[in-house]
Amino acid sequence: MSDIKFFLRKFLKNPIVIGAVAYTIYMLITQYTKKEAFAESIKIIKKSGNKAVIYDDKLKKYILVDHQNGIYSADKPDKLMGLL
Repeated sequence: MSDIKFFLRKFLKNPIVIGAVAYTIYMLITQYTKKEAFAESIKIIKKSGNKAVIYDDKLKKYILVDHQNGIYSADKPDKLMGLL
């Protein structure tokens, strides 16, 4: 996951978008490979269909990754759980 984030930093400036895109790429890669536990600083709080609320320890932010409608972030998960 850290390699994906490092690569994305060359092209993206927003750390929230970097975390969300890295999560999406990581999920696509692990979908077809051997399952491993999440490493690094990303923790899945809740997942529903194409949406997931994750927490990034380094940013101290909750991020809603909606593969159809976009990326949202907040300091507390309450706002994002309502969108899930």
